[in-house]
Amino acid sequence: MRNSLTRRSVLSGLAGLGAAAVINKTSVASDTTPETYNTEGDPPPARDYLKETGRGWRVSPTGIDDTENLEWALRNTPAGGTVRLASGNFKVAHTIIVPDFDGNLVGAGADKTTITCTDEFNYEIWEAAGAIGSPPPRFPRIAIEGSSTRAAPGVILFYKSPPLPGEDPADRANRIEIRDIRCRGAMRGDDWTFGDEVLCFTIANSIDWMSPETTPPTTRQDVLISGVEVDGYASEAFPVFGNSCACITVIGGLVLTDNYDLEGSVDGDMFGTANGGLLGVVPAEGDVTFVDCGFKNCRVGPGVVGYKDGRLLFDNIRTDGCKGNCLQFLDNSGCRMEVRDCDLFCDSFLLPPELAIGGATDVPSSLGCVVAIQGVAAAAGIGFNLRWLTLAVDTVAHDAHPEAGPFGTWRPLGPAFAPAQPCTLKIIGTSCLSSQTENTYCFHVVDLSYAAFGLSSISAEISNNGCNDSQTCMSLEHITQARVWRNDCESRDFGVELYNSAGVEVQDNTFNFPGGTGCEVRILAPGEKIDLSRVVPGAGSCVIQPW
Repeated sequence: MRNSLTRRSVLSGLAGLGAAAVINKTSVASDTTPETYNTEGDPPPARDYLKETGRGWRVSPTGIDDTENLEWALRNTPAGGTVRLASGNFKVAHTIIVPDFDGNLVGAGADKTTITCTDEFNYEIWEAAGAIGSPPPRFPRIAIEGSSTRAAPGVILFYKSPPLPGEDPADRANRIEIRDIRCRGAMRGDDWTFGDEVLCFTIANSIDWMSPETTPPTTRQDVLISGVEVDGYASEAFPVFGNSCACITVIGGLVLTDNYDLEGSVDGDMFGTANGGLLGVVPAEGDVTFVDCGFKNCRVGPGVVGYKDGRLLFDNIRTDGCKGNCLQFLDNSGCRMEVRDCDLFCDSFLLPPELAIGGATDVPSSLGCVVAIQGVAAAAGIGFNLRWLTLAVDTVAHDAHPEAGPFGTWRPLGPAFAPAQPCTLKIIGTSCLSSQTENTYCFHVVDLSYAAFGLSSISAEISNNGCNDSQTCMSLEHITQARVWRNDCESRDFGVELYNSAGVEVQDNTFNFPGGTGCEVRILAPGEKIDLSRVVPGAGSCVIQPW
């Protein structure tokens, strides 16, 4: 297994408390500037808490800071091996970055094993063992060997180093499983995607940290997330949203930006406010399965982004209080995408004008319980942070950056980056409860690839689902082929919304409008929708199914 990245030392307090002996240490790390040094040949940092078990390691919590132990075990597990976490609370002080992992991360059960960041919102876990009385350290972002980008805030990031010239891509195929763990996420101090938040697990394919704005080749990577519970942590300390992100994202090869900022070059930051962020995703082959997982108090739920030629499945997933999209598929190619037997609650609200494009007062924080959008990077660009909004609404800023593309977009990559093959989407036996907020949806399917370039990239079947409380049960935008049938829809105003989607069949659905009146099928023509959530006032015509 490669160790192409450097490993960070534990916080200086560890040595004094006897939790770990730091090897080859040349200086003491501060709370916000972790030290870096090479992992090649390093012995375990805290042998008392690491036990070799066949093809892998068993890790026990120290009660103080477990960052080094977890990272060392994950980096030194052979292909197909397992890192087993004992019962207890594992505390992580900064992002654990693991290249080229091929194996399993398994807890003792989501009710027994917790991984949490050592942050001010997690005091009760940080201090549970009574080992330290001072506030935990801040959660810093980590520079990667002098690269122009930094890791996004998170607990654990798995990624692949790009294949070497002449290397057979088949030799780099891997499988990652994460099972039976609870992850608790929160952080402070950094604006990232509309506020303070942290990802629990990110599983990416190839990343070329040293060569931003290049498209790294990807290799096969299969992923299974099973029996995992995520608590984003709710707190008034998180303005507007009231909770953190804490999601799990499985993503293809990342195309990173190069010190991009509206006001000139800055110290890079992969998803941060100061940098343009993620430019695009190179599709990675593989199957991704989320099964028997729960997501509580998460700003955004789990997602699969940039996969090709595989099966992408959400099975028996529960979400409670997502402020953004609960489950999401973005920019996948030639995949069979499926959502089945899920129970989803989307706690959407209207964004304040300062966070909405154009200062609008009717923009919801979520596009739905289940969201599938194709052609995002190709047609509109991936605007992951607050700076992107400036390009969308500030003509002076936009004029200074012609690379930003058409006004209101952020560096769209064009049709060459659109999904190469159409995907199929099935949403079956799933219930969605969405807030009674304007412009909300239960199930939302959008083909921006077709809207922008005439390239159809998704067909859908949505059947035997339940939807409650949203303004609109289902919206299909720019869809050439879909079937919507046998769904039980109870919504404020609209049952099924079809925007530029004449090829959709709507049959045998039950519609109930508690207010007394509503529209079963609303048909919108091009230009009658303002964005992905808002309709031109008074636009569209209403018909009764069957369609």
